[in-house]
Amino acid sequence: MRRLGPFGSALVLLCLAACLAPGGYLLATKDGRDWAQIKREIRERFPDVDQMTIDAFARRLAEPGTPPLVVDVRDEPEYEISHLAGARNVPLGPEFAVALGDVPRDREIVLYCSVGYRSSIAAHKLQGLGFTNVKNLEGSIFEWANTGHPLVGPNGAAEVVHPYDSTWGTLLRERYRAEIDHEDEGMSAARLKTGATFLGLLLFLLFETLVPAFSFFERDRRLRWIHALRNFAMQALNALVVALGFTSLLALAATSAAEHGIGLLHQFVWSPWGEALVAVLLLDVWTYFWHRANHRIPFLWRFHRMHHSDLQMDVTTANRFHVGEIAMSTLLRVGLVFVLGLELWHLLLYEAWMFPIVQFHHANISMGPRLERWLSWLIVTPAMHKVHHSLTRVDHDSNYTSLLSIWDRLFRSFRWRNDGAEGSFGVDGLTGGTSQRLLGMLGTPLTGS
Repeated sequence: MRRLGPFGSALVLLCLAACLAPGGYLLATKDGRDWAQIKREIRERFPDVDQMTIDAFARRLAEPGTPPLVVDVRDEPEYEISHLAGARNVPLGPEFAVALGDVPRDREIVLYCSVGYRSSIAAHKLQGLGFTNVKNLEGSIFEWANTGHPLVGPNGAAEVVHPYDSTWGTLLRERYRAEIDHEDEGMSAARLKTGATFLGLLLFLLFETLVPAFSFFERDRRLRWIHALRNFAMQALNALVVALGFTSLLALAATSAAEHGIGLLHQFVWSPWGEALVAVLLLDVWTYFWHRANHRIPFLWRFHRMHHSDLQMDVTTANRFHVGEIAMSTLLRVGLVFVLGLELWHLLLYEAWMFPIVQFHHANISMGPRLERWLSWLIVTPAMHKVHHSLTRVDHDSNYTSLLSIWDRLFRSFRWRNDGAEGSFGVDGLTGGTSQRLLGMLGTPLTGS
């Protein structure tokens, strides 16, 4: 078995990090809402935060006496385009509470952001620190501008507002929407996920070509591309089925769960980062148990074994799943959206991180037992997953996790072999040429026991 040297291993890890980077961007994106829905959601998510309407705030500013301290919690580039007169810019972040340490705990404070979500988080945080007169400006600067109230910028009066991104910006009337470069901020979450997956595929295909762990196609390299095309054909079929049959259903479920506060995540007040990380952990442990069920329940195994029947395991194997398995798992995920209170961006965030890892651990590469053993404490590695694809039953009934390896260790299904299962992959009874062709792959659930 050929192994990548230290330089090659470092390069693979760097490439993997590049593939996972889009997932970090998704932490800052969410799907849009209309005004009635977003206000209702914020009030339900932050029941302890006093929401001040735009009209009430305008009347309060007109009253004599000491005005409230107005705090803009948006990032500095947003604040620089325009803000409310006299507003103090204190971006919501690790230093937020420290920056307001000089403010008396009984001082009247009104916070705002783009629509009120970030500022409600800030208000909740200040209340936890002992501030007793904190309010969130409902609708925040977007509604303030929409209703014709004055704005200021670096050079005096301003007429437009930073739209945050191309999705949330639709809540601003077009005349008040600043023109900004959405090349990064406005790129859709789905597009980022697809980009990460495609980048991972290209990089791992390259490494497999240069330094393959097992020389499956050494005698006839054309067979490698025939093998890849068959696996990609299965992926294309699965993508079509999900797009036509389940994408709208998932969106409807996520919207309904958010509107009615259904699910675990809607029962607590989270920061965007906290909510995203909890969602990723819950999705990953669900994926672990679903994968384990596919090995333990005979009916599910009939479908899942098509994935394991690949005799030449490489990065394209990550795309080789039976359409029946994909349909069942996606349908169950609709129910999971309601149970956990997931939003579409949670699913996309998880997949943007999971798919490159899945490609990585299916890839026909080896980074050496010492590095892989160390890395396997965090994520699934190629050596760890090669054991899972072994012909030996005790091996392939182990190492079920997809992203974080902690679940296999926690639920006692972790198994390690330095030899990577010796390159003997597949499923007994499904090693013939017919079972490796497209029609044979689709007919796997009807074959044997």
